[in-house]
Amino acid sequence: MITGAVVADDGDRVLHLRQRDGYALAEAGPEDADDSLSEAALRLLAEEVGIQDVWTQPGPRRFLVDGTQPGQHRYGPRLRIGIRCPFWAHSGAVLPSVIETGSAAWVPLIEIGVPSVRNRVEQHVIGTR
Repeated sequence: MITGAVVADDGDRVLHLRQRDGYALAEAGPEDADDSLSEAALRLLAEEVGIQDVWTQPGPRRFLVDGTQPGQHRYGPRLRIGIRCPFWAHSGAVLPSVIETGSAAWVPLIEIGVPSVRNRVEQHVIGTR
């Protein structure tokens, strides 16, 4: 299982982290010290880009759950389940040096390459503000 963070800013952009072949949404496997999937997602954000000033919407916790069939991802011959935790942040919450070095980027929603993920982020993250 993979957990991740979908962080939208005040300009309807989504935070992406540098990967070996471009940028992607932040995701990682939970570790033993993580008490919850959202804690794992927050740990990832703090470790990778130093962002800590994020918030969630009040009320019931929403998660974006997606599944990828074997052979359609890089994690081996099994079904990949991703649980993404939605967060919001101001665009200045990521240190400018992180953006300048290319370790992360605020990407316009339209540039999320997988239409099903883009539509769900628009509906469940950006559309709830």
